Amino acid sequence: EFTLQDFLGSWKRWDSTHYINLAQKGYDGYIENGQHLFLVFFPLYPWVVRIFQAFIPSWEAAGLFVSTLAFCIGSVFFYGAVMEEYGKEIAKRSFLLLSFYPYAFFFGGIMSESLFFCLLAAGFFCIRHHNWLAAGIIGAFCSMCRIQGILLMGVGFVEFFVAYRPLECLRQKKFGEFVKELFRKGSFLLLTLVGCLVYLGINKNVEGDWFRFRVYQKEHWYHTTTFVADCVDEIIYYISNADVLMKKYVWIPELVIFIVAMLLLLYSIRRHPLRYSAFLFVYTIVNYSVTFLISGGRYMACALTLFLFLAEWAVG
Repeated sequence: EFTLQDFLGSWKRWDSTHYINLAQKGYDGYIENGQHLFLVFFPLYPWVVRIFQAFIPSWEAAGLFVSTLAFCIGSVFFYGAVMEEYGKEIAKRSFLLLSFYPYAFFFGGIMSESLFFCLLAAGFFCIRHHNWLAAGIIGAFCSMCRIQGILLMGVGFVEFFVAYRPLECLRQKKFGEFVKELFRKGSFLLLTLVGCLVYLGINKNVEGDWFRFRVYQKEHWYHTTTFVADCVDEIIYYISNADVLMKKYVWIPELVIFIVAMLLLLYSIRRHPLRYSAFLFVYTIVNYSVTFLISGGRYMACALTLFLFLAEWAVG
């Protein structure tokens, strides 16, 4: 007999176990081999799960609820942002492509993907509407959810500079007005950095080192920063040498996704707002700049503009 507890327990796998343990025990209490190895996980998702677990008497159910709710809210923002700029047809196609992406099942798991997607989509929506304060606040939570969340600040500044045209202001001798608007409105985007400081502060509080997570990333998780070309070379190496299942489900898809992202960038760079192209370029580069990239397909599930570009190309 397959019980409800069996169903809930079936979701506790891969990183889900670590997120639940962090929600239960906190960073201080979750120790393995005498080390705080799980400082590499960002805090927002386990904190939100902990809040909802006060009302839901199961950690697994609380995690699934948070992920499901976040994906639903994020879908509304994503669809709304695309629809306002491109119309209903492309918005519908973009959302369908996102939903049927081979790694989209991570949105339904007890992991941070859905919450990160929700915050990114909401941030894009606010940036498009030039609501800089809301974008900065959302950015703070976004960078508290995943390291790539800081890119939302970059998206905001790209749109701000496009909207307020500093070079044109300089030519018209109105640069002072631009600077005034930058400090009065654009500076809100710097709130994104608060999320990063919170995460670094956790490292400092737990182990006395602001950047302790980098040690664990390298020694335990085998992740170090590298050049994109070296990362791609490593993926190609594993395609030739890894076992069949890893080739099929990890390494080959990662290479295909990278190639598709680069081709879509070339196709779209003059057809879409700069904020969208810049995000996809930097987001892809950041994700493909680490060694032993076994979660590239999962990370690219939140490359929102990839699905937009693909939808527009399909319609066009």
